[in-house]
Amino acid sequence: MSKHTPICARILASRHVLAFSACMLTSVTLSVSVGADGAATARADKPATALATAPWKASFKKEASGKNEAPMVLLLKNESKQALTVSGTITLSVVVHNRPKTRDLPSQTVAAGAVLTIDNLAPDDKVTLNTTGFAPWSVVVPYKP
Repeated sequence: MSKHTPICARILASRHVLAFSACMLTSVTLSVSVGADGAATARADKPATALATAPWKASFKKEASGKNEAPMVLLLKNESKQALTVSGTITLSVVVHNRPKTRDLPSQTVAAGAVLTIDNLAPDDKVTLNTTGFAPWSVVVPYKP
């Protein structure tokens, strides 16, 4: 009988480990599902304040310049019936370690029907505009206009 004691002890120990693992899995599963329900309830209590999309119509063109600049130009037409105040950020797709990763666009007012030109863009640059009274608007520069 003493020959079987180590094997029985191993089986008994592995059963305890399996039981402990099953309890932990059940506990984690229950806490995640309770947490998810609580989060959903908290979100439902807050009113949704969705802002309208800014009325920009985007088009791109490629400039052939001999300068050492990115060749893409973003043309944004203000399609609203009022002037818009806009500022923004360009997140650069190609970054040099000793230069900033973003480029800021200064705040400016674009008249109704006017076109805002943003030049020196490279493919995969991301342009994000903050227009007063509207949700943030963004576009990624394509490889071909």
